[in-house]
Amino acid sequence: MAIDFVCPYCGCRTKVADQFAGMTGNCRQCGQPVTIPGPAMAAQPFATPPASRSATGVSKSFWLVLALSVVGLLVVVGGIVGVIFWRSGTSRSPVVNVPRAEFSEKALECSGHLHKLTLALAQYHGKYGSFPAPATLDDSGKPLLSWRVMVLPFLGDEGKALYEQFDLSQPWDAPKNKALLAKMPDVFRCPEQPPSEAGKTHFLAIVGKGCAWEKGKYLKRDDVQDPLEWTILIAESAKAVPWTKPEDLEYARLSNQVENTRDSIGSLHVDDGANVAFMNYRVRLIREPEDEGLVLKEAAKVNDGDPRMLQWVRSVRERQRREWDALMEDERREDDAVLDEGG
Repeated sequence: MAIDFVCPYCGCRTKVADQFAGMTGNCRQCGQPVTIPGPAMAAQPFATPPASRSATGVSKSFWLVLALSVVGLLVVVGGIVGVIFWRSGTSRSPVVNVPRAEFSEKALECSGHLHKLTLALAQYHGKYGSFPAPATLDDSGKPLLSWRVMVLPFLGDEGKALYEQFDLSQPWDAPKNKALLAKMPDVFRCPEQPPSEAGKTHFLAIVGKGCAWEKGKYLKRDDVQDPLEWTILIAESAKAVPWTKPEDLEYARLSNQVENTRDSIGSLHVDDGANVAFMNYRVRLIREPEDEGLVLKEAAKVNDGDPRMLQWVRSVRERQRREWDALMEDERREDDAVLDEGG
């Protein structure tokens, strides 16, 4: 598959392979920097969280929601294209190394649910200036309700209505709040969950000191120093917990492998693989992370420098840059040849 795009400065039309989506390079005709469009553009959907109204009186949060909707559409389109690729046997990016036989449409649906939760967290951050804490706490520091309850107002009218039914001063298993377990929104559900897991979710955060989620702390995205595209926000896990319960994956017990165990990122769909949402608000299906440069225990931390991953990331970016430069040079030569023939 190729991406056909037009330079916004000079109108030069160029075709590139889809592996270059999201990369920036100089236009072969005018030399201006151009970013290749495509699903990978979801890597940096927001430069600054919306916090006020614009001069026209339109809330910036409106534009945030609009941008999130567009990004979500791009992800869905990208997912559909991915299905076509996998089914046609076409080679895939090395970042997602999932055998075609192990891919399923339910895995794609699960990825869509995780993406919606990621967008809800982005909207929460846009409104309050930080992500929620992993759990609300009472005066004595006892956890009450999960972060999943806190994002309900950003999950549409159904989520807002459900949020208003909670007693935020009581724990998740207080009679009034416990009765709401059965009303879990579909976005928290994995499509392959058995009926015995009603009211439970497989979408969890990783909680621990130095992680994106730390007890009693509210992380700001601008405070993340590690690469956003390699820092975990939330993830799919084989572990299922009551969706309102303040329980997630514990960093201290986290496995460094993607596997279907209680203390690891994992999936009901893919052996040794899982959907993961990163701090750049992009959801990816990962597999055999250490073979791909992703080290889970480093990716769960926000400011540890990720020494084992950074070297790999730099090498990948350098390779992509060389491929981009070579592509632009080939395009220029083809254009010169056409001009020579025309002359």
